[in-house]
Amino acid sequence: MPLKTLRIYGGLNIGMACLYLFFFIYVVPPYSSALRWGFGLLSLAMIFTGFGQIFAQRWSRLFGIILGFVLLGLCFTFTAMLLAAAAYLKGVYGAFGQGATYATFVGVAMVVPYFGLPGAFGVYGMFRRDVREHFAR
Repeated sequence: MPLKTLRIYGGLNIGMACLYLFFFIYVVPPYSSALRWGFGLLSLAMIFTGFGQIFAQRWSRLFGIILGFVLLGLCFTFTAMLLAAAAYLKGVYGAFGQGATYATFVGVAMVVPYFGLPGAFGVYGMFRRDVREHFAR
């Protein structure tokens, strides 16, 4: 059973990494080279961890936990930045800012499922009892 769990979470890590690469290369490419490198390294780490989990490597549990907390941290950071931008827009620009705030909330609605949920599920999966016992041997 733990091997099935590891394979599922490994496949999800690889799938989300491919989604991140597609999204940040073709759909919304960042203009900052630091952001490009950051999301590229995040995707490579997710692919590396995903293959480690699929092949049930001992180090993959630790990397999965670290990666999950990194994704949760990115989710909280992006959400806080978007909410601060929404508050600024509404306070400074009045009626136009109120309309722009709604667009910012759409951004928040996209950040949580793409960064928060994979991180939360990854941490949950690596702390499950069967996975912990499998790696304790």
